[in-house]
Amino acid sequence: MRRASGARSIVARRLSRSPVRIAASSQSVKVSTQRRSAPGVAEKTARGETDRGIVVCGSGIGMSIAANKVRGVRAALCKTVEEARMTRQHNDSNVLALSEKSLDDPQLEELVRTWLETPFEGGRHKIRIDKISEYEKGSR
Repeated sequence: MRRASGARSIVARRLSRSPVRIAASSQSVKVSTQRRSAPGVAEKTARGETDRGIVVCGSGIGMSIAANKVRGVRAALCKTVEEARMTRQHNDSNVLALSEKSLDDPQLEELVRTWLETPFEGGRHKIRIDKISEYEKGSR
């Protein structure tokens, strides 16, 4: 699949210049592949082996859902640069899910760069994240 390899190469190129430790997983759209790769990246992120993770599949939806099953992960499916910025600023996302089908190469590189470089604002947003974390602890 030409499109998948293009998305993988852009993500890999951007990650090679990033000071943030990343667990990147870019797999095919197969359901069995999604189940294996997204939780693996999410678990490494949740354990602190990486600061953030990136998962890529055809739509990004399955990978996002699978990653969010891991306690401590805040995976966000982003299709625009603004979504990438907001999910870091307001939600402190630690896993980025990308759709390789819906983004052309320039958008994908800018989106990844923005997500990697945007800090969490904290403040009132931290209160919300703390509430989510508390709920997560009690619900499992």
